[in-house]
Amino acid sequence: MSKLIYTDESCYPPPRGRGLSHEEQYWLQFGLQHMEREELRGGYLAQLDGLEVTASCDCGEPTCVTVRFAGTGSEHADRLVELELQDGRRLLIRHRQGRLAELELI
Repeated sequence: MSKLIYTDESCYPPPRGRGLSHEEQYWLQFGLQHMEREELRGGYLAQLDGLEVTASCDCGEPTCVTVRFAGTGSEHADRLVELELQDGRRLLIRHRQGRLAELELI
């Protein structure tokens, strides 16, 4: 199970997020190209350039790519994409009210 790490916002102002890594960008594009609702694909792909990563997993698994994006809070997000990959891992992309919220590759 992935565990996201956040800064303690009660002591410090929220940190500025970082941009997507090449790997995160790849998996988001790959997953969105396979989403069931093709008519929504363009709107989600258009968000990639502006995404900021504000939390990431610290499980220590070298193949884990789990991140949460700025502006979507930490509440439950809805599944947008769920794929079983050929190597046995699962790719999940979640959204909240039309905004990309989380990428999980486990």
